[in-house]
Amino acid sequence: MTSIAGIVFQGPTTPTDHSIAAMLGAMPGHRGGPRATARIGSALFGRTLSIKLPEDDHDRQPVIIGDLMLVGDVRLDNRSELAAELEAGQSRLADSDLLLLCWAKWSEGCLQRIRGDFAFAVHDRSTGTSWLARDPASRRAMHFALVGDTLVFATMPGAILASGLVEPKFDLERLATQAMGFAAVTRRTPFREISTLLGGEIACIRDGQLEVDRYWMPETSLLTLTDAEADDRYRSLMRRAVTAMSRRHGGRLGVHLSSGFDSSSVAAFASKGRPEDRPVAYTSAPRADYDGDSVRHRLSDESGLAALTANHLGIPHRIVRASGGALAMLRRDARIVQEPDRNAINQPWWQQIHAQAKADDVTTMLTGSLGNLSIHYGGLQSLAEWRQVRGWLSWLRQALAARRIATVRWRGILFSSFKSVLPAPVVSLFERLFRQADATESISFALPKWQAVRADAEQREHRFFFAGSTHEQRLRLIQMSDFSLNHHGGLAVFGIDERDPTADRELVEFSLRLPPEQLIKDGVGRPMMRRVLADMLPREVMNNPYRGQQTADWHEHLDPAEALAMVDEFEASPTLRELVDFQKLRRAIADWPSGDWGSNRVTTLYRRMIPLTLSLAAYVVEFEAMMASGDYRHPCP
Repeated sequence: MTSIAGIVFQGPTTPTDHSIAAMLGAMPGHRGGPRATARIGSALFGRTLSIKLPEDDHDRQPVIIGDLMLVGDVRLDNRSELAAELEAGQSRLADSDLLLLCWAKWSEGCLQRIRGDFAFAVHDRSTGTSWLARDPASRRAMHFALVGDTLVFATMPGAILASGLVEPKFDLERLATQAMGFAAVTRRTPFREISTLLGGEIACIRDGQLEVDRYWMPETSLLTLTDAEADDRYRSLMRRAVTAMSRRHGGRLGVHLSSGFDSSSVAAFASKGRPEDRPVAYTSAPRADYDGDSVRHRLSDESGLAALTANHLGIPHRIVRASGGALAMLRRDARIVQEPDRNAINQPWWQQIHAQAKADDVTTMLTGSLGNLSIHYGGLQSLAEWRQVRGWLSWLRQALAARRIATVRWRGILFSSFKSVLPAPVVSLFERLFRQADATESISFALPKWQAVRADAEQREHRFFFAGSTHEQRLRLIQMSDFSLNHHGGLAVFGIDERDPTADRELVEFSLRLPPEQLIKDGVGRPMMRRVLADMLPREVMNNPYRGQQTADWHEHLDPAEALAMVDEFEASPTLRELVDFQKLRRAIADWPSGDWGSNRVTTLYRRMIPLTLSLAAYVVEFEAMMASGDYRHPCP
């Protein structure tokens, strides 16, 4: 990954080198990675390079061809195909060079040809036009502000504040929505004048006017495939994605490995690659003698099944049993990552895995984070597609077959099949009656004055999760799965580049066109995946009926006394006093439970909402200090 920044003025004023230097200094320096700037007309671009690919030795960004200048955080996974189309020798071309050649030839059309993770900016001196673009799966970050006629962009929001061109003010409504835990696909950020580009979008800035379009609109028509054709396509796409993402500049390859199919499939395909690409597998687990409560039908310790998979594949395996508190990391992480942590409780094991991987000389870590939304989507949630595509009689046959599974109930079948057509109050009632879900107002620590925001957010969240076809729902969820800043911060701390083969564009597009027969059939969820992986993974893993539970011992990583001390500190913040009901938060901490750790109410309130609120508060306090001092320097220079 590379930290990028730029300023484009309209008119006679030109950006200063001091401004771009301050912006680059507000982002990770990638252990002294090479920093460079370039100017063309009224545009000044800069970058700090993290050398992670073999071709990075030739990276000379910002790149200029004629009147075009480009800077980007780019990894192209189809370099050979692009070079052949461009008739360009690729041996001494960085990915940024290839990308600008693509833009010079096809302009915005190049976005339909490139595959990989990217966020980049292009400026055309001849027309005064600038473009910003981001990959479909939101793997690389892009933030921007348009101040009058001036465009300011950067990988991280702190860099835009560091430019001195943007007024440093919070967007309180956005912060309140985040404090209430609502999901959102929005360009809004916690800062009033700073926006983020969404995955699959391109922004065009011309004459001080901003236009944002969605260039990634996957085909929706279902494929007609035999089982054998579907299996072959799955194998081909997974093999190609894993191979492309294993490309690196030295060091070893690692893979996150749980008991589930997503990470296990990535590990299986990676183990079939070149000897030097055989990965080291890492599994998080609670302490060895943990016997606390767990969520119903969830596996609290996945290390046993993960060990079977690693042994079956013949790859080294490290079990990391996390220790230490989750709250102590919040202040530091707020500065490093520059966004509130949506799942702070997972940070202890995630960081300890990366610390162990760094000690093992791992430089690239493969994950399967998007698998449940892409190639391994399926199960009960796919019954809605049988109803929508194949009709009622076919749906009934599949519903009856699903009911024969021991862990499946009729209420789950009916909710999965019809949730997209139910009104929001009915969905909310179902959640409360059968999933013991509390009303939003009872679990949120936002002040009551944000009630109107809450009501609007509840309606938007219902539309987000349930409106439209399952295809449209999945696309929104893919857009929401944006952990790019977390990955960027993790690279700064550990020097490890996380990559997700299950987020590969062609693989995602293929998965979105799979007919329902490949998602659930005759009571078997994800039949295509099961056929392909049957001879690649142990029988115990293939037959495991339970999903894993991340951080089953979460309550051992939270200290109510520490949480209360943080509340005492954070209450001094003027911004937080406008957002957080500190009295309610104190009462919840005072009522800290002594058990029932797997119940919905306890996990929602104490595992999710209290850490989320404290993470948001730490973020606000850290940025208040930076805004007051004007010092946005990143802690990882």
